[in-house]
Amino acid sequence: MAPLAFADSGPACNAAAAGACQIIYNDSGNSANHGDTGVSPPSITSTFTNTQTLTGVNGPSGWGAIQLETMAGSGGAADSDGGHGGAGGMGSNVTATVGAGVTAQGINSGGILRFTAQGGTGAPGQGDHVGNPGVGGVGGGGGAVWVQMDGTVTSKDAGSPGLYMQSLGGTSAMSGKGGSDGFFGPLSGNAGGSNSVTANIGGRIDTVGTGASINGIGGAGGDGVGDSGGLSESEARAGGNGGSSVYAVQATVTGSIQSSAGDGIDVLAAGGAGGQGGTAHSAPDSSTGGAGGAGGSAPTAQLTISGQVGGALQGASVASSGGAGGAAGGAGDSTASGGGAGGAGGNGGPATLTLQAGARL
Repeated sequence: MAPLAFADSGPACNAAAAGACQIIYNDSGNSANHGDTGVSPPSITSTFTNTQTLTGVNGPSGWGAIQLETMAGSGGAADSDGGHGGAGGMGSNVTATVGAGVTAQGINSGGILRFTAQGGTGAPGQGDHVGNPGVGGVGGGGGAVWVQMDGTVTSKDAGSPGLYMQSLGGTSAMSGKGGSDGFFGPLSGNAGGSNSVTANIGGRIDTVGTGASINGIGGAGGDGVGDSGGLSESEARAGGNGGSSVYAVQATVTGSIQSSAGDGIDVLAAGGAGGQGGTAHSAPDSSTGGAGGAGGSAPTAQLTISGQVGGALQGASVASSGGAGGAAGGAGDSTASGGGAGGAGGNGGPATLTLQAGARL
């Protein structure tokens, strides 16, 4: 059996992952009490400078050579008419230093080195009979991710990124029971945005697949609930808005990244997609579909290179992309019938690539 991985500081590595270090605080399957905010797991700060070789293992329960992840808990669903859903928990930060004496190798589709921080899901609200429906909880914001990578990363597997980093905003759940005769359906909540993502790559990454993938992505808005129709009208709800962020996604390469069959490094900042509008069914007087939720706005994406970066597909990609607007909800037969409007797309932010003296791309 391979020796257990160890860090100079930080939480103990998972003993089940011999030869690797896996620390995952996952509260995503835990929901808060009715209407309450989801829990935030502890942050992770780990330093690896001891000389060692760590190996990632692929599979359904695979792990990276070093894999540090936090996932916040879901909000609590409303439990009474007109009740609001709880917000998703805020993502917790992941901070890691990988020293020059560390070698990471092997196979893992999630990344040989993997560092992620995810916000929790906002919970469904509940409708009401008197016109004051509840609202779904907002998704929690993703945690900040910061990595100093001065070690060596190698993989001969085309599906294994050398370094994967992501801050992911929490989604908003589709709110509960749809509208009907005498019942007003709940409103969908909005999703959470990403937090800052910072990669400082001073070591060496040598892969077949993508060398480094650095991401900040907003959560997706929940779909709007439909309306099954009433005595006179049917009106579906709008989808929730995708998560927006103002926190930059940035990478600095002073070392080297080489991919023999993929991209050298990809830096992506993206807003979350808006939720789809609900569908309204037939009603005598009017039937109105729900509007799509707006896409989230994306923050700045930055890449600075003073080292060497190369890739068979492209050396470097830097993008900031607003989220797609949600699709409009349809309407049924009625004297006055109209589908909802599609959601507006989110705004992209600045995307910059800076080549400093001595850079090779």
